[in-house]
Amino acid sequence: MHRQLADVTPEALAKCLALTFPPAMVQLVQELVAPVPAFDTIARIIQSDPVLSATVLTLVNSPYYGLSAKVTNLERAAVVLGTREILKIALSISFQHNTSRAIKRNRESLFADWRLSVWSAIAAEHIAQRTAPKEAHLAYLGSLLKDLSLFMYLCLEQGDDMPDGNACFLWLEDNQLELERQRWGETHADLSRTLLSQWGLPESILDGIANHHNLLEIEAHQPLTQCIILATRWAELQHGPDLNPGTIIQFELQMRSLLKLEDAQLESLRDECTQRFESLLNLLGIQNATPDNRFYAQSLQSMQSFYFHAMEISHTTTGVEGIARIISRHLRWKWGLEKAQLALRTIEGGGFTLFTISPEGTEATGTESPSIAKLPWKVRGEALTLGPQKAPYGELRFQPSGKADPAAGQQLRIYSRFMTTALATYYNEQAVVLTKAQTLQSLPVGVALVDLKGTILDANQRFLSFQRLESVPAGTNVADLLKDTLSIHFAPLLTNLLAEADRPSISQLFCSVALREAAKTPCLYLSVHRHDSGGSNTLLVLLEDVTEISAMEMQALQQRDFLERLVSSMQEFIATVDLTGTILWTAPASGHMQGKNLFTVTRPAGRFSGQWTPAFLEGAPAPAVPVEVTLADGTQPPLQLELIFSPLLSATSGTTYLVVGRDLTVIRRLEDKIRQQAMFDGLTGLFNYSQFNAVLGREVERSARTGRGMGLVFFDLDGFKKVNDTYGHQAGDKLLKLIAKGVLLSVRKGMDFPCRYGGDEFAVVVTEVNRPTLEALCERLHAAVRKHCQGTVSLSMGVAQLRQGETAEQLLQRVDRASYQAKNAGGAQTVWAE
Repeated sequence: MHRQLADVTPEALAKCLALTFPPAMVQLVQELVAPVPAFDTIARIIQSDPVLSATVLTLVNSPYYGLSAKVTNLERAAVVLGTREILKIALSISFQHNTSRAIKRNRESLFADWRLSVWSAIAAEHIAQRTAPKEAHLAYLGSLLKDLSLFMYLCLEQGDDMPDGNACFLWLEDNQLELERQRWGETHADLSRTLLSQWGLPESILDGIANHHNLLEIEAHQPLTQCIILATRWAELQHGPDLNPGTIIQFELQMRSLLKLEDAQLESLRDECTQRFESLLNLLGIQNATPDNRFYAQSLQSMQSFYFHAMEISHTTTGVEGIARIISRHLRWKWGLEKAQLALRTIEGGGFTLFTISPEGTEATGTESPSIAKLPWKVRGEALTLGPQKAPYGELRFQPSGKADPAAGQQLRIYSRFMTTALATYYNEQAVVLTKAQTLQSLPVGVALVDLKGTILDANQRFLSFQRLESVPAGTNVADLLKDTLSIHFAPLLTNLLAEADRPSISQLFCSVALREAAKTPCLYLSVHRHDSGGSNTLLVLLEDVTEISAMEMQALQQRDFLERLVSSMQEFIATVDLTGTILWTAPASGHMQGKNLFTVTRPAGRFSGQWTPAFLEGAPAPAVPVEVTLADGTQPPLQLELIFSPLLSATSGTTYLVVGRDLTVIRRLEDKIRQQAMFDGLTGLFNYSQFNAVLGREVERSARTGRGMGLVFFDLDGFKKVNDTYGHQAGDKLLKLIAKGVLLSVRKGMDFPCRYGGDEFAVVVTEVNRPTLEALCERLHAAVRKHCQGTVSLSMGVAQLRQGETAEQLLQRVDRASYQAKNAGGAQTVWAE
């Protein structure tokens, strides 16, 4: 989070409030919320400030109100527009002028803040006129003042301590509310409520101010608060620094659904807000956003049209040439542009290609340049940069057709923003996939993707060229295809690979007479690899031409490959021993045991009761004996083998014995691993979610049976998302391990069962416990997290004792709600589920 907030207190904000909000303005606020505003008081306050009085009359006579005759005094204005309307105008002007004078900040950034504030106030009122008309003026006031604490904070900050001078400060950043709680003890919404509560405002307004960011729970609030919440989010989307056209459309459609508006009613709402917004900006001297950022000025229908145009761009599969043709079609059909040029970044990202748009179509100039400025532009007209200035995706230059239409030009600039979003999606996602696909097609190795039955799902061009095909017919079996076209018997390889679950690949060299006669490719190297494609088990079949290997090298290679395949395909331990049990030879995988005595480095396991000495060999062949390898030098991990002995006769060395052992180590480890995975969380080592439910159910039953107390502690981490967002998921995983370490050190071994419930949520099932013991455990957990995490995160904890007749599910629900209450209360605390 780039915003660095300094410490602040409500007292300091209140002091700044007193300096920037004179008593006269407080009176205006109180009159606005009064059941019947006193016009004499309002007129006296306004007329005491000649500038304010003149400004109010100027706004009253602005085109927005459309009065037929000019109004020259406040009395007439109150008759025509109503006392409350005059009061809102005066309050808005005073609020903006007084506060702006007190804030030492970049004018452009302050304009951005005021645009957001003004839109939210106007929108809240117009939304309320449809849902709570009697409270429309209260919605205006609440939304206008909801960010009062942030404005006062800006008044306090000076010089180098100023927050980001070029950013919209009122816009809600990710994790901002959590950061405010850490630095201020409460959010800016709560601070605004505290500051304004001393003015005697109605509780309904204060509730709306305190909850103006609570969009997720909007349906739980009263209509007035809902209006302020919707207006706040609408203003952030329309006037924040991170404008996203798709998000704006999505929100407005959701707002239409929530307010139960028809399409025409939603458009009317947007038009009303737009007209009043621009009039008020002009009167207050607030600079509007650039035309390409005024999404609010476009109809929802136009925005949706632009969105679908952009979707067509982002999903094209025909490269930048296809994008240029799509954009050309949009420009000709919607705006009648027949003379334009478009520069687009190449897929490889090394430069830009220029396309010329004319009535005859779209044509690439054939020129590629690392710089947009160095392209051979011929169109001299308006230019729109597509993307960031420092790293654009392209640029559009055009000459308007016929008489310039300001509305069409505005639409075209908005369309360019949608186009930029689509290009970002294309270059970051679709172009990457296309580049990978082109690379796969250009490989000199044939590659085919097949399912476990051998059906070909996809293949690159090189694989098809081996078969002299243009494409693979649907349902073609790779074994049949290779046999028919190249005389390669693929089926045995596939069978052998699938029969060995732990084997990742298998390969073979094919260099037969049939191949030499049937094709110009005398020798092919074929390999099959297991492949996980999106959770589905598939195989990759690779074919490589190895004709450049000489005949002698090929023969030696074939013999070597045969012997290696023969030995490596046998997963068993293979060795020969003499009469004393000395290991004379082993397969390569067991070479470390050569020269050692078999009866020394192994010991029987299981139920073997015979004599484990060289005398055992006299009874060979004998039943299989399970043994454990015990190499004293520790060079290899322990092995578990099942040995079978067979005598071998040799004319030179006499009697030796062949010892073949099936490796049981992997099986045993897999069994242990499965047991571990079934019980413990892989990251933290605590019991996992499944084991938690088993333990909880078991201990609830035991407590009910024995009458001994048990309890449950449930908590999640405050600030964990910030760690992930700021330092990455590896840092988050490291933090979770530290939490688990602290938990393990805090619980009683054999009596408490710590579990990772999921994500950053943990639980401890506590047995043989009473309330004091549970409270002590909670304190130890808080202390452990503070010690191990050094204030990075804290715990929102719920705790409860099992009630008589209560089920495990009911107990869990209680502590979960208590944990949620602890989180809502600011975190770093324990709440008992009473």
